[in-house]
Amino acid sequence: MTLAAGRLNSRVEIQAPAHSPDAAAGRRTGWQRVAGVAAEVVPLAGSTMLDDGITRPVQAYRVTIRWRRGIDSRHRLIWEGQPLRINSTVDPDNRRERLVISCEAGVAT
Repeated sequence: MTLAAGRLNSRVEIQAPAHSPDAAAGRRTGWQRVAGVAAEVVPLAGSTMLDDGITRPVQAYRVTIRWRRGIDSRHRLIWEGQPLRINSTVDPDNRRERLVISCEAGVAT
């Protein structure tokens, strides 16, 4: 299935982990921008998660972008200022036209 440009009506930022030294001779992990891309963002099921004794809302999303090499669960997306943890990525028809990303908001990235 060809990816119609009209479906890509949102923008997401792809970020990769970036490591830098800290003051205690260790290293600090932050995030570095890889690219800003057009995307289709579809909210899926919402749920709650127990984290350190606190119940937190979790929202699942399906994000579709034009195919890119190298995006995986080490990366994260930023959509409307909100970080989205990537759970999986798939090229659904193996044609390198689109990448479907399963991700969640409300969880640590």
